[in-house]
Amino acid sequence: MKLLWFFCLLFPQIAQAQLFVTKNTTGASSLLIDKNKNVTIFGGTAFNHSDSGSECVTQNDDDSDGGNSFGELLNTCNSCTASLQSCNANRISDNLLLGIAFYVNSAPAPGPILVTTEHGVEIEQSAFRENTNAFVEPNQLTKVYIDWTELCAISGTGFCNESPGIILIKVGIDSNEDGKINNQEGGFVTIKIQNPNKDQEANLSSIDCSKAGVCDFKVFSGNEKVFIGHIKSSSQFPNWKGSVFNTLKVFYSSEGFQKVTPLSNNVEVSISTTVEEESIIGPLKNNIQYYFRVAVMDEAKNIAFITSDEQIQKACGGTGQLTASQCDSCPYCTKPSGVVGILSKDLNCFITTATYGSNQAMLVKLFREFRNAVLLKFKSGIWLTKQYYKWGSQGSLVLQKYPVLKIFTGLLLTPLAVLAWISLHLSYFLFFIGIFLLLIIATRFFKRRQTSSILSLLLFTCFFTQGLQKVKAQTATYEKKNNYLKLSSQYPSAKYEFYSFQIGPFTPLKLRGDKASYSDVYGSSKHFMLLLSYEKNISSSFGLLSFDIGSGFMATTAPGLKENTRSERSHEKLLFLLIPNHASLIYRFQYSSNPVISPYIKGGITAFGIVESPQSSGAKIKLALAPASHIAAGLGINMMNWSSSKKELKNDYNMHSFFIFAEYKVYKSLSKKFDLSNNMISAGLTLGF
Repeated sequence: MKLLWFFCLLFPQIAQAQLFVTKNTTGASSLLIDKNKNVTIFGGTAFNHSDSGSECVTQNDDDSDGGNSFGELLNTCNSCTASLQSCNANRISDNLLLGIAFYVNSAPAPGPILVTTEHGVEIEQSAFRENTNAFVEPNQLTKVYIDWTELCAISGTGFCNESPGIILIKVGIDSNEDGKINNQEGGFVTIKIQNPNKDQEANLSSIDCSKAGVCDFKVFSGNEKVFIGHIKSSSQFPNWKGSVFNTLKVFYSSEGFQKVTPLSNNVEVSISTTVEEESIIGPLKNNIQYYFRVAVMDEAKNIAFITSDEQIQKACGGTGQLTASQCDSCPYCTKPSGVVGILSKDLNCFITTATYGSNQAMLVKLFREFRNAVLLKFKSGIWLTKQYYKWGSQGSLVLQKYPVLKIFTGLLLTPLAVLAWISLHLSYFLFFIGIFLLLIIATRFFKRRQTSSILSLLLFTCFFTQGLQKVKAQTATYEKKNNYLKLSSQYPSAKYEFYSFQIGPFTPLKLRGDKASYSDVYGSSKHFMLLLSYEKNISSSFGLLSFDIGSGFMATTAPGLKENTRSERSHEKLLFLLIPNHASLIYRFQYSSNPVISPYIKGGITAFGIVESPQSSGAKIKLALAPASHIAAGLGINMMNWSSSKKELKNDYNMHSFFIFAEYKVYKSLSKKFDLSNNMISAGLTLGF
């Protein structure tokens, strides 16, 4: 062992180098670096054969000096035209230079750049102005340039159009100048040359779905967007002659199908081995007909299998501009439209630029919005705004002269900003208050020692009392004295706190907005509303009088209505959320510490927060507030009377009741605009302590 240790010290282990290729690599269709730092460089060679002038238009850079310049040699080109043929917007060409930007992190010593095949045969590098460094240091970022024809010659003829395939090369620093790259000097890079249309079979999609593209799809109207779905792909998808299609390319135009070409506006949608999920195309303009074609794109950015005129003619009856009725029946044409729900407006300053430094600062915008939405609607607010503009400019000059005063004005404006935000976003505020109340109720409830044990013990012993009696018999001697002392205390000293959970159907059928009613958008089927509440006894001289607060929610979804034709549904779904925050007085007809039943009545105020939101991006969340009064009557049955653990629950947990109750509630709207008047029958549980 000592001898082994000696040799380890004498000949230390040499760390294996790692090749790092960066995104500064040029002259490639695409570059993929996976999580393990493995590098794949793609060269796509699809081009439009109908373009007799050249294979593609060279994408010059700013340094190009014309002709066959160095700048042109470093840039891919765009082979796409207005013809419906396979192409590549980042196409490589035979005279293009691939510039691989890299560094080697642990090379033993400086050395010349070396590129070889996987078998160690050196690949000739291009000689030009940037390859001037004879030796490269370890960890030094550098770039090696190789002519694509050199790479294509390894896998075929030397003409990249005719030589698709996979090439494995080694790139690094030849530190020992032996003409080879070992594991301490560099690493492997994979080169993939792809052309799915080499045999001219992948230009257009096929109606019979015999090829690898998308042979059918459908677009749906949304608000300033469309949804693309019902996508049908061939059995060979996503593979086709060495290419793997991982992107759906959606082309669109408002001028008819003939204007939808590979040069049209487009959106790329990532796809995996399936294309079942819907995707959003936008932003678009409402009330304008849009026409769509799709294509698939592989890893090398080759575009193939474009929706054919034959396919469009069969599905839509024409390949030009369509009438409105033709567009309605065509799966590849639609007209975006505003989406109508119940709420029609978003809930919507003082000039504080001097304090916050910019007229686009968040709080400046808030005060400006408060001015427009609140102050300018009242005479006193208009007067206040005029006074501010009269004297505010002088105040801003003082702040500019004495910047330290901005600290104090900021402190003064902060509480005003809070009040302005609350007034503008009252529904948000009530929502947060509701959540806060729920958290308080939950915290107070679960702070009680072994709350879960209470419920388990109670429910268990209602039905399985025999086994528990045996356990109690075994522990009777030990707990006799303790139980006697606890039972000697008076039960009516309990705190009389109640925690309630209830659920029942609630449908706001009388709710109407400016453009549609609740039933128009969401239907008349019932949805369940959940309510949680905390009740605190304030008087027990005759019955129990308590104060009750709580919150809850009801939610439903449905496609919105098209703004111009409200008899039709949009494809854009809306989420409707109702948040009832309530405060009430409750009187329980409870005159003993251990009632069998507990009738009660209550009345109070409910502030309904209404939230309506699209389930996709595009439109803003809309909010509203609808106050209402409520009265209710209910009856609870105390399950404690049938529990063999009654004494333990009273003495150990100070729990005096466990009600299963039913309740009938009447809501009467106090809002002229949003009528949430309705009746609700619910059932639930109440724990009393």
